[in-house]
Amino acid sequence: IPEMARAEYVELSAEALTPTVTVPPEEIKTFYEANAARFVQKEERKASHILINAAKDAKDDAKAAAKAKADDLYAQVKKNPKAFADLAKKNSQDTGSAANGGDLGFFGKGMMVKPFEEAAFKAGKGDIVGPVLSDFGYHVIMVTDVRPEKGKSLAEATPEIDGELKKQKAQRKFTELAEKFATAAYEQSASLKAAAALAGLPIKQSPWVSKGQTGVPPFTNQKLLTALFSDEVMKNKRNSEAVETAPNNLIVARMLESKPATVRPLPE
Repeated sequence: IPEMARAEYVELSAEALTPTVTVPPEEIKTFYEANAARFVQKEERKASHILINAAKDAKDDAKAAAKAKADDLYAQVKKNPKAFADLAKKNSQDTGSAANGGDLGFFGKGMMVKPFEEAAFKAGKGDIVGPVLSDFGYHVIMVTDVRPEKGKSLAEATPEIDGELKKQKAQRKFTELAEKFATAAYEQSASLKAAAALAGLPIKQSPWVSKGQTGVPPFTNQKLLTALFSDEVMKNKRNSEAVETAPNNLIVARMLESKPATVRPLPE
């Protein structure tokens, strides 16, 4: 049975510091005003289409045949809009949407090919337009819904801004404290209290972990496990060095109690 130890440790990370920082309302307001465009939901359209393929390099007679079929389908859906989904399932050559009755869902500008986009955004809800020629072929388009442009109010945007600014402040705080944290653990190596107090962090305890074997988090980290079983920690009863277990994440550990390596009895 390998040597075992139970440790106490303090973890300094940007994530752990996030709850300890606050963002004044005036900072949130300043950020909101400086990034106003970010909190605007651009206009979106929901549309269905029937596509009749016509490659850019197709011969004129093939293009004409595709156009004639698209014209016929356009005439049918203009006469009976309720038949659009059924006609799309039977005739559309866009395999991705045909099974859904041609439904493409909501989309914003820049998400569709230009001719299709321009036609969809010029039309109103319930309008049927086409045939519209794009690089894919001829589209018969029905606009089924419109989401107008809408901006988030300061109150609506506050939780998002507060979370983002807290992360930024916590990152800066981590950078400021990292060296002081490591120094406090080293200079006051008989206890973790100074390192913990520096950032108002709790001293945590681990279950038993075995030397040379992956333990439970955070002692799944090999560097931390090696530091815990070093002579400095095990024999001299000092704090470990500050170990970087992940980016922006430092841990200092010390041994609470240990068990020497033993040989299991033969009957066991």
